[in-house]
Amino acid sequence: MKKFKFNLETVLKYRTMVEENEKNELTRLNAEMLALTYELEQLRSTYRSENSDFEQMTRNGITVQAILGRQIIIKNIEYAIESKLQEIKEQQKLITRQTAVVVRAMQERKMIEKLREKSLKRYNKAVAKEEELFINEFVSYQTYAGTE
Repeated sequence: MKKFKFNLETVLKYRTMVEENEKNELTRLNAEMLALTYELEQLRSTYRSENSDFEQMTRNGITVQAILGRQIIIKNIEYAIESKLQEIKEQQKLITRQTAVVVRAMQERKMIEKLREKSLKRYNKAVAKEEELFINEFVSYQTYAGTE
């Protein structure tokens, strides 16, 4: 009997490649999220430091102009934190969407793999049946040849 050949092998390879590409994209998005989270923590650390410095300056005495300057710096950091939080929120939406794409790609690949498994089972059954017929014919021939 001829060797097993799955008709949709190229489709399976394509689906596997698509799944890997989508997983790579999800990994990239997660890496970006990690970087954004790190940047947010740096901003928060800077904010705490600036607030602490400002409080220390006000205790020691500071000019009105220096107070206004420090408040502007602190407000800018607050704005940067809010902006970074928004970026993180948007990135999370992208990750959620990409996760759904990866799940769909995995399901499509698994569907083709199940078709391949069913096809292989049918092939194996056909091979077994063909071998059984051959053995039966061989035994029949041996029996017939031995009686002459």
